[in-house]
Amino acid sequence: MNKHTYSLKDFSTKGDLSNHIRNLLLRYSEGETLSEPDFNFMKELLANHHSYATKVGCRGIASMQKIRTEYGNYGFQITRHDNSRTDFSWTACVTPRNNLYDIKKACRESIALDIQNYKSKIYEFGLPICPITSKPVPRENAHIHHQDLSFDTIFSQWVHENNIIPSEIQIDGHQDGSSTRYFRDPDIAKNFRDYHNKKATLILLDKTAHLKLKKG
Repeated sequence: MNKHTYSLKDFSTKGDLSNHIRNLLLRYSEGETLSEPDFNFMKELLANHHSYATKVGCRGIASMQKIRTEYGNYGFQITRHDNSRTDFSWTACVTPRNNLYDIKKACRESIALDIQNYKSKIYEFGLPICPITSKPVPRENAHIHHQDLSFDTIFSQWVHENNIIPSEIQIDGHQDGSSTRYFRDPDIAKNFRDYHNKKATLILLDKTAHLKLKKG
């Protein structure tokens, strides 16, 4: 394992720092505990996390492990001195997030059921055809795309038109093991859901075509 001690000061750009962390992950097997130098480096990085105090907990961090996240990629798990565990996003430490990021996640959560119902209704009539590939789309390969106005555009317009002040919006969902964010006030969730559903034009695409479309 790595014997060299790194510090955040060793990396002049976020790109270099991100590449170092990806390479660090590659050195470990799933479930393996980080060496002391890598552990100390990641603890330094963790201090940039927007939920640092919650992640560390009352007893502090004893170790870190490489894990497979709920999204299927690899990341880090914290084991505290009281043997409780939680994961954290290292990308949120490289580029610290503000409350607006959590508000956007809460907005996505507020329309998640609508997106799911939209997809289910389409499949009531058999396999849909992707308008880009002209091929049938199995349910497991289906992505829902915002046509005309992107989700980010709708979100930005909602924030502007409703004079949203991020620091005044209370967001829940920061407990251990949770990546979901949701509004503490259900009226705010309903407000965004109604706004989104008036503005959005949705279309079902094959996931590969959708990802290429987003990159283009």
